[in-house]
Amino acid sequence: METDLLDYTRAFFPTALFDTAWIDGRYVFGKKGDTYCAMIASDTLTFRDEAKDDIILHGKQSFWITEAGSATEDGDFGTFTRRILENPVTFNRKKRDLTYISRGKTYKLTFGKDFSLDGDVVNTQYPRYDAPYAKAEKKDPTLTFEHNGESLFLDFENLVRKY
Repeated sequence: METDLLDYTRAFFPTALFDTAWIDGRYVFGKKGDTYCAMIASDTLTFRDEAKDDIILHGKQSFWITEAGSATEDGDFGTFTRRILENPVTFNRKKRDLTYISRGKTYKLTFGKDFSLDGDVVNTQYPRYDAPYAKAEKKDPTLTFEHNGESLFLDFENLVRKY
């Protein structure tokens, strides 16, 4: 419920919970058992302060790409990281469109317009939350989370939070 627009975005990435995890420029990699993850950002990533679980991406115009893999799909973790590093990523800041190619599939997103996979538009008109604890449509001004008789109500327009 921040009132000011910040010149950065952040990602929670608890490195201590991974077997292996690191930042390499604009890439983040993590491995836990036979499961792998990668995040690709528009610009160089850094850890916030001394924390090793809060990754910061500076800039008002940015992107994040997240991809998961596994030993079954990718073989070893080194093979996964090399594949991610070789995947083409293009971002046109003027047109505000992003293209990412992975495993022979082309993902394209244009700000304020469509998201497509191999040229076919993907329907993104789905609820914001459709889970046992909360149900809400996109851009609902309020959210209520409920579990075991407890609730959290958030009103974003009036900056209200009730437990």
